[in-house]
Amino acid sequence: MAEVKKIATRESYGNALVELGQENPNVVVLDADLAAATKTGMFKKAFPERHIDCGIAECNMIGIAAGLAAAGMTPFASSFAMFAAGRAFEQVRNSVGYPHLNVKIGATHGGISVGEDGATHQCCEDIALMRTIPGMTVIVPSDDIEAKAAVKAAAAMEGPVYMRFGRLAVPVINDRPDYKFEMGKGIVLREGKDLTIVANGLCVAASLEAAEKLAAEQKKQLEQEIAQMNESLNDCYNTFLTDNGVSVEKSDVTAFTKWLEKNYSEEMDDLFPVYQKNKKITTQDIYDSFGATLHVLSDTYEGKLKDEATAAKNHIYEKKAAENGTVQITAAGDLCLEEDGYVLDYYDTVNDLSKCISKSILDQTNAADIFFLNHEYCISDRGTPLEDKYYVFRAKPERMKLLEQMGTDIVSIANNHIYDYGADAMDDTIDLLDQAKITHVGGGTNLDEAKQPTYYIINGIKIGFVAASEGEQYKFTPEATDSTTGILTSYDTTEYNQVIADASKECDYLIAYVHWGTEDEDMYNSTQTEHGKEFLKSGADIVIGGHPHVLQGIEYTEDGPIVYSLGDFWFNDETKYTGLLNLEITSEGLKQMSFMPCEQKDSQTQYLNNAESQRALFDHLQKISPNITIDDSGVITELKDIDAES
Repeated sequence: MAEVKKIATRESYGNALVELGQENPNVVVLDADLAAATKTGMFKKAFPERHIDCGIAECNMIGIAAGLAAAGMTPFASSFAMFAAGRAFEQVRNSVGYPHLNVKIGATHGGISVGEDGATHQCCEDIALMRTIPGMTVIVPSDDIEAKAAVKAAAAMEGPVYMRFGRLAVPVINDRPDYKFEMGKGIVLREGKDLTIVANGLCVAASLEAAEKLAAEQKKQLEQEIAQMNESLNDCYNTFLTDNGVSVEKSDVTAFTKWLEKNYSEEMDDLFPVYQKNKKITTQDIYDSFGATLHVLSDTYEGKLKDEATAAKNHIYEKKAAENGTVQITAAGDLCLEEDGYVLDYYDTVNDLSKCISKSILDQTNAADIFFLNHEYCISDRGTPLEDKYYVFRAKPERMKLLEQMGTDIVSIANNHIYDYGADAMDDTIDLLDQAKITHVGGGTNLDEAKQPTYYIINGIKIGFVAASEGEQYKFTPEATDSTTGILTSYDTTEYNQVIADASKECDYLIAYVHWGTEDEDMYNSTQTEHGKEFLKSGADIVIGGHPHVLQGIEYTEDGPIVYSLGDFWFNDETKYTGLLNLEITSEGLKQMSFMPCEQKDSQTQYLNNAESQRALFDHLQKISPNITIDDSGVITELKDIDAES
């Protein structure tokens, strides 16, 4: 695990002032003989003519700042919190607050964390004091990123601002692409349902650490409770399945409840506290009590999760989640690594993946609980290109490191390029994926392997993946047979529908990938719609497509969403929209779907960090979709839900 980056917010203050000084000639900085400690010395070094050392005279400093503000300047007055808010309170109140002058106060060394500076410097009352002054805006940033953003926001607004910074280096916690500083608005850093912790400044990182410890303790307690329950309910779920002659279904909650009532009536109240209240339990109640869904309970009691080797034999993989209670899935479009091709030629010139794919994109793919993409090439030193096929793609085995650097967990190999160099090269690709611990769906050394779903258990929730292809006009890629290598196809949907139906009975949420559609057409065709709806009715919870090389629309149906094409993720040197589809899954299904806007250009894939560019992509995706809207943060909503609310 990478070491946590720590930066003192006073350092961030100094750096932000320098940036402001470069942008705005009206910015002046005042200090009370503490420039080295408050880090305003950085500004002094860069702009000595705009830095005023007022000496150990904080009251005088505030008066000077008020005068500069009245003259049209933007002064930043800096000292320790104890002196800026304590010693100079009367001047701040009467000379800055009441006339509402544009003075910004940068108070460092706030709180008790100053430690070795002693009790006289451990100012805790400064926030309360500043909050009593009419018109004063108080900001207490939590880390380096937020501190820099706060300083710039303070400079941009008219009126007095008090900013509190810390002495100690604190973890950087807001280094994510979706972070946005908004004055007066808090942000949720960690979801939960048992306890709400509200914090600011240095306490935010400590609160997150405390939340993790509490969650760990809760998990340990839950495990102990489950162990105790299992003593009295020894293999009860397995017995339930046996007694009823059924396999677990998403609708089994009622049947399981009735069976428990009949066989374990005395234990019901202890098992499910909610049962005492309303005499019924839900899927969520079972999840809350056991820390797992019915499907995971079934796998546990049936011995499928006895150890890692047994789980892998059943194509089930357990992963530690980034966040409690949810599973974060990120899906990308087509990846093509071709030796002597566009993207690898560019990569070989820079030898740094972050110069090919934006760091913010890589941060997202690595942070996701599951990162999924379409593997549109083979990796091998063996094989010969298919005869008469114009485009064939193959990469050297050492290129597997690029998938690992992306944080790839699972790929679809159900496409029209996995077999470009024949069976040997496809077999090598599968072997190399296995060695890298990257699972695959949609293809294999025989038909059973090509049909085999892959499952992940994360946070006690079981997620399934299946894949098939129907994307070749001229069928160069063979279908797998009982004894030969190939892919699973869905030109005739019968077999894939059955794969989906069987897999849906084994998991809580099933993702069905399809390689389909017309290349370079941003409008999906009627066959895609017809087949997509079939796959949803067969049991898929979402259908995600690829192959057209461009984004296609998103459609909500009565059985779930169809994401027709995610386009090219990193494929060639063409300029086109692309992005990451993010799914937030709970024990009850899809909680939220969002899109991270990106662009492939000049053999690179870059995050669109400009709000105008993001909006243009979202508008384009809305235009080619029948019934969705996308807000400025990328959250996708079914239009009928919005109409119902309005």
